[in-house]
Amino acid sequence: MAWQAIVPIIIASVLVFAALFIYLIRLQNFNQQIQQANKRLALAEHELREKNVLLHQVSVTDKLTGVYNRHHLDTVLAEEFEHARRYHRPLSLVLFDLDRFKRINDQHGHQVGDYVLTQFARLGRDNVRRSDTFGRWGGEEFLLICPELTAPQAAEVANKIRQLLADRQWQLGFTQTVSAGVCERGDLQSVDHFISAVDRQLYRAKASGRNTVCSDSNQPVPH
Repeated sequence: MAWQAIVPIIIASVLVFAALFIYLIRLQNFNQQIQQANKRLALAEHELREKNVLLHQVSVTDKLTGVYNRHHLDTVLAEEFEHARRYHRPLSLVLFDLDRFKRINDQHGHQVGDYVLTQFARLGRDNVRRSDTFGRWGGEEFLLICPELTAPQAAEVANKIRQLLADRQWQLGFTQTVSAGVCERGDLQSVDHFISAVDRQLYRAKASGRNTVCSDSNQPVPH
């Protein structure tokens, strides 16, 4: 009689332990699924961040030359202009224009012209400060935004880039030079006035015989 009374208890205990074992196995599987899902989610988030970074780079980069595009230059210039105006800090612009660039396209083709543009873009990008912003303004024009630099200081940077390009030897035997205008913000009250002022200095450089840097603070930089 005692054994018969214990059997149901044993069976019930076995069933409880079996159910608990099955529950623990399922819980372990569920935890593993959660871990795998978290890994997939983390990987997806990482890929999304990388794609966002790439999308941002594409949105601010000139497709041909790889330097900043006009849209990004406009944004940075507006920010730097306001910062310089508010805190009375120096800010200078350099506007470069490749001399007689149309002749390169006409004589050697647009592929060579594109190569010249990309090489000048690399030359400019590699010879400015990390705090500067260099990009393609449009066509064969490039803009350099120089926070905390006066016009004479920015003119030195521009002249260095001008000289490096003038000294370059091209495989097809042609030479390529660049002219540049330099302007400091000073009392200018708008970005449009700033752009117009640096454009006037570039016009002076072109009128002075090209391969020249002209600043609003001095005569054309000799070469």
